[in-house]
Amino acid sequence: MSRKQWVVVVAALIALGACAQLGFDRWQDYLTVQEQLRQQAQPHSTNVQLQARINATAQLADFQTLASTQMAGRGPGQSGHQQAIAYLQQRLAALGLSPLQATSDAKQLFLAPYSTGTNLLAKIDGTDNAATAIVLTAHYDHLGVVGDKTYLGADDNASGVAAVLAIADYVKKQPLRHTLIVALVDEEERGLLGTRALFTAQQLVNTAAKPLHLAFNINLDMLSRNTDNQLFVVGSWAYPEFADILTTVQQTTPIHLIQGNDRPWYIAGRTPDWRDDSDHGVFAEQGIANWYFGVPDHADYHQPTDSADKADRDFYIAATEAVLSALRELDQRL
Repeated sequence: MSRKQWVVVVAALIALGACAQLGFDRWQDYLTVQEQLRQQAQPHSTNVQLQARINATAQLADFQTLASTQMAGRGPGQSGHQQAIAYLQQRLAALGLSPLQATSDAKQLFLAPYSTGTNLLAKIDGTDNAATAIVLTAHYDHLGVVGDKTYLGADDNASGVAAVLAIADYVKKQPLRHTLIVALVDEEERGLLGTRALFTAQQLVNTAAKPLHLAFNINLDMLSRNTDNQLFVVGSWAYPEFADILTTVQQTTPIHLIQGNDRPWYIAGRTPDWRDDSDHGVFAEQGIANWYFGVPDHADYHQPTDSADKADRDFYIAATEAVLSALRELDQRL
């Protein structure tokens, strides 16, 4: 083949590659639009009367304390992190929750890069099927002090932790059929290390009774910001057998629960895929069904400006009530 012929062949291959890329991009654009339309088409109503079951005053107090300048962003290895651990231990005890491990308090330590991580694990025994557990998770660590800036981590994730405490308070008074494990986990920001330790160090083994069967995980991460009244629930695509529960819950909340951001690129195009973006991803790796509740990213995400005063408190309380409804419906289904 002559040099001129080689040039023609190479040019043709480049042109074919460009056409293929253009076709792929257009296909991805189409899938993205279709997924956005699917999400927005999910029925909801803003005229629903909010169920008021949780102690909203206590929840907001926990939220403000965890996001305070005193706790300085709860960065692992920093003083604010230790203050958060002490505060959360006190709150779990005040709520009357039992440590998961009978021979210890709620603290479960694990090795992490540059520090020792601390998970806080407690339980509320079920009334009918105590050997089967639902695990309610939220990470309490954040970025902390970096240089001369303090990353307070109000939405990410003081909001999730305070919501877990509020739900646990309610469940302690109105127990579920199944055991509820409350897992306030550490080192999420550096790679879901605390949740991985739940399994690698067997921290979820209940030494007070027979081994627990872990049936489901509900993970809360960023609940307090109102973006078009939307709260995403990740998990319906992987676990469609539970999707109708969320449809039922939608009828009880004024918040738009969007079942989405949980589909791969070849189905949803460039739509975000949050299936492993937080601690629920580790449960998925272990073959445990899960939901992740969270709001879309916002301008203050992982910024020093993620402060408690930016929260939409009515939305935040309504979001927590919606999670509680989903938990109670799930408890009846399992």
